[in-house]
Amino acid sequence: CAQDLRHRTRAFLRKAASGVPCRLLQSADGSAPPSTLFVDAQACRLKVHAPDGAEQTSEDQECQLADIHNIWVCADSLLARRVHGAICGGADADLACVVLLDAPSGPLGLVLRSCEAREEFLDCMAALIAAQRLRTEPGLARCDLPGGLPPPEAQLRPAGRSLQSVHLSGPICGWLARIGEDALANEDS
Repeated sequence: CAQDLRHRTRAFLRKAASGVPCRLLQSADGSAPPSTLFVDAQACRLKVHAPDGAEQTSEDQECQLADIHNIWVCADSLLARRVHGAICGGADADLACVVLLDAPSGPLGLVLRSCEAREEFLDCMAALIAAQRLRTEPGLARCDLPGGLPPPEAQLRPAGRSLQSVHLSGPICGWLARIGEDALANEDS
């Protein structure tokens, strides 16, 4: 479990360094232009770049990973479904591909390329967010377990469901953070 997530997180970081194709949901006009998602080398910031188009100009959207509270999906979030419904021509944005990042700067909606890409994004972001949270708030979780599974009271995000703050708190945070830190350490070498 830990080794698999570590491997997938490393692979995600490599892809995100050069850019992961997605679409950025624009609340102003309901568009979802082709965009590129990046995670910086220290996995501190997520940036989505929507290239300027002939009809619109778009600013980059950025947020600190440690500040992301939840990542909502349409399967269990009315808010994510509402955002999906506001997309002009929403039929071409599969419900299963939409994620809504809950950050202090405001919600950031993305359409990922597939349901599998969404699941990979959520799992890897859990490890990276936990690593950043423990860097900024070391007292957030106390969990000095050796490798392997997290303690029974910890809650991993169920497949197909939103990544909620409860999935990044307590003992699970330390376990996920260790995976995120290991993935970052191997990216640096």
